[in-house]
Amino acid sequence: MSTSDYKRKPKRSSRRERRREMREEARAQARLAATASGARRILRIAEVEIMTGKARTQIYDEIQKGIFPQPVPLGERAVGWLSDEIAGWQEARIAERSANTHRQAEQAEA
Repeated sequence: MSTSDYKRKPKRSSRRERRREMREEARAQARLAATASGARRILRIAEVEIMTGKARTQIYDEIQKGIFPQPVPLGERAVGWLSDEIAGWQEARIAERSANTHRQAEQAEA
């Protein structure tokens, strides 16, 4: 019998991996609970970067220019953004794109 005939035991996940998986699951459950209750979520910078496709420096530059929602202070050195304000900002960008598309179409016809 060769060594390939033996079934290998599945590799056990490390304690660190199990803890990370538990944290992720807890976060997912908290998000679902917040969504179900209608509570407003506060997003940290990493989530805002993912949702908007912008880098941290771009976000802070646009805040200074007044074209991005202001963060909410969460503590001495922590801020977050309200999810509905970020969603509103996204909707405004989409509406702006649609308006520009219609304007370009009208100019092309003229």
